Amino acid sequence: MTQVNGANSPVNTDYVHHDASTPQVEKALAVTDAHDETDKEFKDPLAPTYLKTKKFFCWRLTKRRWIAAVAGSVIVSLGVLLIILWFAVAVPLFQHNADKVHLSLNYMDIVHVEKGADVRTLGTNMSVRFEHHLSIGARSDPTTVTLLYEDKPFGTVEFPELHLKTGKQEYDLVITSDLIVSDADVFAQLSEAIITQKNLTIDAHTKLKAHALGLSKGGLKFDRTLALTGMNNYVDPPNVIERMTMNSCSSSALDITINATVTNTAQLGLQGIGALNLTLYFSEDYLGYGVAMVPELGVPRGQSTQMFHIFIDATGSHLAAVQKMVKGIASGAVQFFMRGDNPYVTDVGLLQEPIKVLNMSFPYADQLDRITFTSECSLSTLVGLL
Repeated sequence: MTQVNGANSPVNTDYVHHDASTPQVEKALAVTDAHDETDKEFKDPLAPTYLKTKKFFCWRLTKRRWIAAVAGSVIVSLGVLLIILWFAVAVPLFQHNADKVHLSLNYMDIVHVEKGADVRTLGTNMSVRFEHHLSIGARSDPTTVTLLYEDKPFGTVEFPELHLKTGKQEYDLVITSDLIVSDADVFAQLSEAIITQKNLTIDAHTKLKAHALGLSKGGLKFDRTLALTGMNNYVDPPNVIERMTMNSCSSSALDITINATVTNTAQLGLQGIGALNLTLYFSEDYLGYGVAMVPELGVPRGQSTQMFHIFIDATGSHLAAVQKMVKGIASGAVQFFMRGDNPYVTDVGLLQEPIKVLNMSFPYADQLDRITFTSECSLSTLVGLL
């Protein structure tokens, strides 16, 4: 018995205190470690593994997926930004520069056309004047231009590749291209207007594909209205008969060669249409017909010297008109008219109908001064027809 606080208290002598570093404790810890190693060795490989996650908006992603999501978001954002910039800046910039290109037609010459009623291709040379003031240089691809008259398409021409320089530019470009007539009726209306009117307009429509600043843009609207000067039926300036040669004259017919200065004020030249076969009138009286003697000349732009071989029927009802003509020449008051109102006016099918409205006036007021007589037709022979 042990005395505690002066009293005798029983003490359990079976309890023995062991220090933490005793061999018994170390043995117990060793058993625990071995148990943990055994658990790791026999752990189920299919058991879920819990990894650290990061928040991406309202989702929690693993580190690898989070990085991929961030990178993808950046790429998508850049793509959307580029699309916005393209439609908000690049496309308007291309169209703005296209709108700043002004063009006008200097002239168009028909230089070649096959004979035949069904021919729809005309070989042309045209001169177009360009004016523009661009902030960036650009190049446009070749394109097909649709031509319209009174809002109705009548044909197409090919436009070449263009190189547009920066700054203020003014220059002329000569283009050789075939005019493909798609609507013969509309083309005939246009041709009649060119022959009879002083001024008219046509429209040119196309879509351009341009390249600038390393970028390309197609479908650019390029519509222009082109002003044209017409022939006005050769009214102003008037045609001038330079010389009339009386090749032969009899009671049945007269053969005359007329040299005349003709001025085509139009911006359209008809060099490639061959010889014109025109009907000849004295005032309103039918006399015969006249054939152009220089087929390759055609009807060019500007002033030209035309030679016509005139055949006059002096028989029957035509004799009265011939007598009026002879009296008119003697008095110095002659007015010839050459018209396209016959079916043989030209071999170009596309122009047969339009040229019917052609009415060329040839005044003559010089009496006998510009008339050359020959052995086959003297003055006395001519007077004998009266």
